Amino acid sequence: MTTTDSRWKPNVIIPVLPEEIDHFDNEAKRFRSGDLDAAEFRAFRLRQGVYGQRQPDNQMMRVKVPLGRMTPDQLESLGRIARDYTPLKRGHITTRENVQYHFLNLDDAAEVMRTLGSTGLGSREACGNTVRNVTSCPLTGVCPEEVFDPSPYAVAYVRNFVRRDFTNNMPRKWKTAFSGCTHDWVMTAIHDIGFHAVIREVDGVERKGFRIVVGGGTSIQPLIAQELYEFVPVEDFLKVSEACLRVFNAADELRKNKMKARVKVLINRIGIDAFREMVEKVMEEELADVTYDLDELSAGEYEDPTPPPPADYPPFPNDDPAFERWLGSNVIAQKQDGYSAVFIKLRLGNVTDEQFFQLADISRDLAGSIRMTLRQDMTLQWVPNNALHALYEKLAAVGMAEPGANELSDVVSCPGTESCSLGITSSQGLAGNLWDALSEYKSHDELARNIRINISGCPDGCGQHHLGNIGFHGAAIKVGSAQVPAYEVYIGGSQIKPVRIGQHLRVKVPSKRIEEAIKLIVDDYVENRNDGEIFNDYVDRIGAASYEDLLKPVSTVPELGRETIHYYIDWNRDVLYKVERGEGECAA
Repeated sequence: MTTTDSRWKPNVIIPVLPEEIDHFDNEAKRFRSGDLDAAEFRAFRLRQGVYGQRQPDNQMMRVKVPLGRMTPDQLESLGRIARDYTPLKRGHITTRENVQYHFLNLDDAAEVMRTLGSTGLGSREACGNTVRNVTSCPLTGVCPEEVFDPSPYAVAYVRNFVRRDFTNNMPRKWKTAFSGCTHDWVMTAIHDIGFHAVIREVDGVERKGFRIVVGGGTSIQPLIAQELYEFVPVEDFLKVSEACLRVFNAADELRKNKMKARVKVLINRIGIDAFREMVEKVMEEELADVTYDLDELSAGEYEDPTPPPPADYPPFPNDDPAFERWLGSNVIAQKQDGYSAVFIKLRLGNVTDEQFFQLADISRDLAGSIRMTLRQDMTLQWVPNNALHALYEKLAAVGMAEPGANELSDVVSCPGTESCSLGITSSQGLAGNLWDALSEYKSHDELARNIRINISGCPDGCGQHHLGNIGFHGAAIKVGSAQVPAYEVYIGGSQIKPVRIGQHLRVKVPSKRIEEAIKLIVDDYVENRNDGEIFNDYVDRIGAASYEDLLKPVSTVPELGRETIHYYIDWNRDVLYKVERGEGECAA
């Protein structure tokens, strides 16, 4: 039988249970007093979304935002947490549509959970070896090319696999994405399991279903997911999903090495056909009599968006080039006549406490739905077309109307050494420099603007560096007896259909020369491309190896001295660089 919950409420995808928060509070106190083993507490708190940081006695809390979908009330609760509990007074949007808070005090964690729970958000199973946050496209429900809106089915998936015995201590984490359109903006191809909306005629009747792919992932072994089934009717997709999870959970050989304990490793070793046979055996034996009530599992998951009421807005200005630039880069027409989706470009994915409150007010007035994106931005859906200039002015007043969303200057980055124990370099510091340096660079060249940059502070890839057209991950170079913060380089990746892994170059570039490297790459493309040739096609034509020669002039720095010391100090730092890598908790 299927476990269901009668407490489903509108806009509350995962019910928040007060008794769980009280239990966490008690366990944290036991740990503080020395009555609870550190390793045991670590595994427990990770399942509650509380993660250790590089800095001792500081915590990161990860807020799960299923489908990346927010409400104004939820934005305000996020703002209260940023204001009341974080020294940085901000939250950070991740590449998996979560919100993270850094430098939290463990003693405040339970109260933060209660604040989240007041508006239906939570951190349950946001970390640890669990089913992680389930992502969807920021244009879900409004994309002109959408086959159907997968939201009800994604919600049913989230609810069916939270708080389950076989998903609470798997060999490693399990990442999921749902795509309703042909663009695959949510990158199902690099997930443990991905769902593509498909409509197929069966016996003369159109049926909704999913093409299911499994075994994708990045990190030290990047792999593109393989097709498990070409078409699974929506009535059966949960059974297939559960069988995949049970096969993964039962793969005890994966538990021997946490660094290789992902389902992609299993599938890569035994092959997709053998994995499919294992899945079908579980469906035929363990799950033969299991049923899933999709109506119950998706009940109350979504109220129809309420667009702003009709109003007379001032006409658009005729002489505002900044507005026209924003309109061209940040606004996409919805499939619903008269409405647009608007991308809000967020610097490094960071949102201040004030901006959370300001955006909540703006969305109440001028939008019907809020989404987060895998490029660490936000999207407002259901903005009336005649209200676009009014929205632009309101966003500009709070510093959130920068043009160039999803373009060259919209650099994606993980936190790096700012807070992560595994960080090798200050990826956020580098990304901030690039945001400023590239804000107007090639702004009149549409093909160049469409190049995307992703940065990770280490090889693990939380910044999804494998998937940028230009990608970097943290490394180090030794010059004499000194160390230089640097990056390894990937070229030709893609986050939109077709999703593909970039090619790893045999060159390292010092961090303080990355801006030079990017401009060498982009200038070369602009000067030598064919008419209309997109960047990745150009990379394929000239060959990735050619970039190793192109970047050689920026791959070295002079020896350490008074005039060259800046190369030996990482971004946002004031001391000489040295690799200091601790033990991360991703595989705990």
